[in-house]
Amino acid sequence: MEYRIQKMIIAAACLSMAAACTGNFEELNTHPTDLDPGIMSSTERVGTLLPAMTYLLCPQHENQNQMIDQIIFGQLGGYYSCANNWEGKNIATYNPSDKYIQPPFNDILPTFYSNWFNIKEVTGGEGNVFLIATVLRAGIMLRVADTYGPIPYSMVDGGSFEVPYDRLEDLYPAMINDLSAAIESLEGLKGTVSADLALYDIMFGGDFSKWLKFANSLKFRMAVRMSSMDEGFASKAMQEAMAGGMLLDNSDNAFLPTNDNPVFKSTDEWRDMAVSYTITTYMNGYNDPRCPYYFTESSKPGKKYHGHPLGMADGKLTKGDYSLPNLNASSPLPVFNAAESYFLMAEAALRGWIPGGDAQARDYYEAGIKASMDQWGASIGDYLSKPSPGTVSYDDNNAVTGSNVIAELDLPAVSWDAEWDMDGHLSQILVQKYIANFMIGLESWCDFRRTGYPVLLGSRRDMGNIGLRLMRRLPYPESERASNPVNYRQAVDENFGGRDEATVDLAWAKKD
Repeated sequence: MEYRIQKMIIAAACLSMAAACTGNFEELNTHPTDLDPGIMSSTERVGTLLPAMTYLLCPQHENQNQMIDQIIFGQLGGYYSCANNWEGKNIATYNPSDKYIQPPFNDILPTFYSNWFNIKEVTGGEGNVFLIATVLRAGIMLRVADTYGPIPYSMVDGGSFEVPYDRLEDLYPAMINDLSAAIESLEGLKGTVSADLALYDIMFGGDFSKWLKFANSLKFRMAVRMSSMDEGFASKAMQEAMAGGMLLDNSDNAFLPTNDNPVFKSTDEWRDMAVSYTITTYMNGYNDPRCPYYFTESSKPGKKYHGHPLGMADGKLTKGDYSLPNLNASSPLPVFNAAESYFLMAEAALRGWIPGGDAQARDYYEAGIKASMDQWGASIGDYLSKPSPGTVSYDDNNAVTGSNVIAELDLPAVSWDAEWDMDGHLSQILVQKYIANFMIGLESWCDFRRTGYPVLLGSRRDMGNIGLRLMRRLPYPESERASNPVNYRQAVDENFGGRDEATVDLAWAKKD
């Protein structure tokens, strides 16, 4: 792949990104006074680039969101299921063509960096817009690295992506260090809101305290991800993030606005997709009070909330057959919530990466569940004391079966005291984190690959012979192999034993 980052004037860049990435870009981001660039501040000159960059955390454009956060992350993370056959070569059947594996690489990298280098040039690498762009860079590149593995990062410049890839062992520390530098600057701005930045900051309205909490939580997320590669570095980063202040209250949750929610469009309007049978099997098993907030009801006999089996090619769905995400056109897009911060800390305390041990892990775990219930307005009732529902299964006699498909799940108890060893508590934390992170599919896919939890129900038509470990990564796009062949081949040989395949683990993933 070759992407030449042109030295374009800011106005041209804004128009380009408006067409490519945001459905209501001009409405959200046109400066009300339409000033001449010669008298504009650096914030005014490049602030209009921020929305398109921020939306790369969860795209609002219908096609980009469907191809990345629904078809890839949503399905591999156990939240969505495509009923459309998608040409017979797709993620749902584990045999995707290049069309279905390239969007996170080919759409995200050039879109982000075309704006990043414009901001860097105009600001000289200083100021509030560059500071926020630095936080965004870490969060957005994490999405790409978690998907494929090593990516160009430290050597990317304003001219080309034809550069060597960073190994994950080097990449995650580099991104954490970049975040740490941004956090240090944000510390000096804590408690302030920038009116100028608020015109362009679609996530936090120029509130630097919220950006600081988000950056620290993102740093913790990265540190947990890389913990198996360098536990000492990861542990230090986690403790720094906690000391700096994380996103721990729902009032600070990171959401992106939209007036044309792309998940609502593909499920309710297009009927291409429903919620996955994995998430409904878990939540039906617990009789989870969040079900009516997460899902629409199904008209099928039996359970009210009925997920669609992954890999079943039904074509366009009849409304009511399967549960859909309970959304409307103006529902915001989720990026990071307080519950995840608590579950990250629960795992870290359990494993000894941060102080506290089992007792502190329990407190964080229960705080995560409470934060999620509060976020959705659900009544927690006796949920925290629930025993294990035992073995639960997806009950649809019409579901296609396969020899390597898990047909049922052994659900851990919600009650912390019902489990006694580390693995039991880890399964509790990650199952409840999975439920709380509904619609943030990349995180649950990463947790499954990293730890084996939550156990995910696989495809009913495994046409790629992937097996029970499911897809572990996406192969690099054909365009990258063709245009950056030397660096591509070096990355594959050094990191994947020469196999650019979906069954090969990333460096931080569980190996058994």
